[in-house]
Amino acid sequence: MILEGNFAQRKKGYPQGSLFFVSSLCNVGLAPLVVLCGLLVTVGCTTAPKTGEPVVLQGEAQGTTFAITYWPVSETPASERVADSIQRYLVAFNKVASAWDTGSVISRWNRGMVFRDGEPVEWNRLLQEGQRIKNLTNGWMDPQVGRFTTDWGFNGQKAVLGTGNPSADSARIRELMGLTKPIYDVNAYAQGRSVDGVAQILKHFGTAHALVEIGGELYALGGRPDGSDFQVAVDAPTEVRKGKPITVVGLKNRGMATSGNYRKFQVDPKSGMRYGHTLNPFTGWTARTDLLSATVLAPSSSEADGVATALMAMGLNKAKELVQKHPEWDVVLVYSNPSGVWEVYSTLE
Repeated sequence: MILEGNFAQRKKGYPQGSLFFVSSLCNVGLAPLVVLCGLLVTVGCTTAPKTGEPVVLQGEAQGTTFAITYWPVSETPASERVADSIQRYLVAFNKVASAWDTGSVISRWNRGMVFRDGEPVEWNRLLQEGQRIKNLTNGWMDPQVGRFTTDWGFNGQKAVLGTGNPSADSARIRELMGLTKPIYDVNAYAQGRSVDGVAQILKHFGTAHALVEIGGELYALGGRPDGSDFQVAVDAPTEVRKGKPITVVGLKNRGMATSGNYRKFQVDPKSGMRYGHTLNPFTGWTARTDLLSATVLAPSSSEADGVATALMAMGLNKAKELVQKHPEWDVVLVYSNPSGVWEVYSTLE
């Protein structure tokens, strides 16, 4: 995606890492260094915005980049306080949802740790949201796909599956299919959930106009102060249109996310189908799909994020059938037709 203000295209990722936070807060020299929640955080300050101008926060979090633009009002606390709340939330969220962090809540849960009922709160919210999106997508986005993702090497571990021994792969997948203990992987929608969380923080502080983006997942809180929508370009992979945008969409009080296999994939020489990093939760294998990318607009960023993953897994025909049952969604799907030519299906046109 290409955002307003010429922000670069973001890359989605979820390893644990330091958070680099740059904000339009104050006019100082070198950025101070502080330690927050065990992670090194760099806070950089530039000139404070004039009245009526937006505050722009940019940097790195969750193994990717973020860009947050919001318009403060008279009741909004100082930008430093808003920035501090957001950075604390993002670091804390990473300690809950990152499968790359062996000390995170999800990692400890998957190892068998039992938490008190209802705690940690954010973890329970993630589980509830995952189940809701699973229901919406008829199981094509399943947070319990974690029993497969680790063996495929999607969470930073050495891959056990897909290493060139199909019979061994089949045996291992049958073994994993027989597991009764749920093992979670929330990567399909957690980043969108963190976007929604940042938007809620801004809303709590009285902000009515903001665009939040983390790793390509977005949420538009209201629209621009003049009443217009935020304009977001859906960028095409270079092999489709040489990087030219497919379309530009207006975003207001909606989330938006894109899932795609155009960076990491293998091609079946017989069928031309692509095998990417999206898993089929019903089989445990990487999904065979004619979709190159799926962009979804939905009521929340987490919903858009999870639905985009599900559409990639199910392929074009099933995706179109599902989308037609959900008028609250809009989609832009890039796919390969039977002749191998890339085409676009959009509900926005």
